[in-house]
Amino acid sequence: MKITKSRLKQIIKESMQDEYKERLREMFMNGETEQAIELARSAGMEDFLVGSTPMADLSGMNLSEINFTDAVLRHSRFENANLSKANMTGVDLRGAVLMEANMTNANLTNANLSEANLSYSNLLDADLTGAVLRGVRLYNANLKGAKLEHADLTDILYNKDTQWPEGFEP
Repeated sequence: MKITKSRLKQIIKESMQDEYKERLREMFMNGETEQAIELARSAGMEDFLVGSTPMADLSGMNLSEINFTDAVLRHSRFENANLSKANMTGVDLRGAVLMEANMTNANLTNANLSEANLSYSNLLDADLTGAVLRGVRLYNANLKGAKLEHADLTDILYNKDTQWPEGFEP
């Protein structure tokens, strides 16, 4: 089978992109989170974390419009992080009771969290205005003080231990 010149260029390009994404993931998991995210943005590779499994402190970071689809980010911290318009479809943010996925004061406006697992997560005072939370698992999650205006809460899963903002009825 003969490979055309254009197909060979495409194979090389894809290989280089895969290597670059792997290097970005390594940087991210080795604590160079800000640098990895900035490099990913400049290269148009906001999806470099798709399917990864870091336990990271992303507090205070600008993560707007980053693609976290299906990422496993258990026990990660997002205090005061900007996750507006981030794609967090299917993300796994489960945490043990003593080591929560902490999104305190996080900005999640218009973020897509469809099918995400936020069980045992602390979303205290998080801004979820306009966020898509379809099918999200919120077992034992703390949403006290969270802003849920215009959020899509279709088919969410929760239990009696899920804590809601005052006056909110799911």
